[in-house]
Amino acid sequence: MMKIAHISDIHLGITMFGRALEEDQRYIMNQITEKLRGIRPDMIVVAGDVFHSTNPPAWGQTVWLETVYAWSEICPVRIIPGNHDSAARLSSNQPFYNIRDIHVYTEPVIETYDNHKILFVPNKSCDSPEEYLRYAMETDGGSVQCDVMVAHHNFIPTDPKAFKHLNPLMFSTSPSAVPEALIPEGVFVLAGHIHVDWDFGNVAYSSSPLQYNFEKTVANPGFGVLTISNDGSFCYERVESEPLHKLVFIDRKTAPEILADDTLDPNSYYRILLSSPEELNDYGDRLREKLPLILSLGVERKDVKVIATAKATARDTHTLSFGEQVDAFCEYVGGDSPEIIYRHSDYLKEGH
Repeated sequence: MMKIAHISDIHLGITMFGRALEEDQRYIMNQITEKLRGIRPDMIVVAGDVFHSTNPPAWGQTVWLETVYAWSEICPVRIIPGNHDSAARLSSNQPFYNIRDIHVYTEPVIETYDNHKILFVPNKSCDSPEEYLRYAMETDGGSVQCDVMVAHHNFIPTDPKAFKHLNPLMFSTSPSAVPEALIPEGVFVLAGHIHVDWDFGNVAYSSSPLQYNFEKTVANPGFGVLTISNDGSFCYERVESEPLHKLVFIDRKTAPEILADDTLDPNSYYRILLSSPEELNDYGDRLREKLPLILSLGVERKDVKVIATAKATARDTHTLSFGEQVDAFCEYVGGDSPEIIYRHSDYLKEGH
């Protein structure tokens, strides 16, 4: 039996509305380290996007080095770059990593551990992500036989229902989108790139450890653990993380209602949209006094948040769930097969 801890999309060095999240990210990474000590995996894999940018701030690099060294005291650590990472920067400490059994793979590599073969596929900018993945899965003219693949890609499910609550439009905009059908039968994929706890077939996204990335919340932040049984079967479980500060969106209350709400935690981050500039001017200071960790305080622009279909009038997206937006798109293009997500460009160009 082999147990692999699956972590991705950490985005160390991120700021949100100008606020550096060093305290938040250090808190989360220490929390994950303690959880890993209790789980005692055989290997920790990081499926890309260690950093938020190719040139992360010094504090982000420090948190990473402290974290990965702590992880290496638990078990071997394997890392692939994501689309936000600089492969050169991420692997620059490799001489020191070698001492700690830490490896950054900047090219496709297959590694055998405890009789299980693991294929690592780092993210690369290329014209055809499908061809790149096919290249990564071939060696000496034949297909690589592996049990697990670690990749930083948008895998598009064959079954449209597998999107569940997700918006398929975001998949088609990614330069790393590849169809699920490309994955060899019997291979489990530990994926990065999508900041959600999502799995379909033999593909699992671990979510991001932090509750907020790109100024929006992450559902069920944390990481995953894949157990490979002696009979070759897979079991994927999730381990949730708890943020130092929660991120709360408020856009359906007036300023007086917010000020009167005693359930709001002053230790949380807030993004607040008010209904008018006058309300912002009259109550802005009092709101910041009540909620000192407000990150964004502004006025909602309802005119720009609209989605339309060919057969329906425009509707405010606040009234539509992701699923309803997907249905609207499917109705517009006249189908529900997974191929329709490739047709999003015309839909967007027409002003929807």
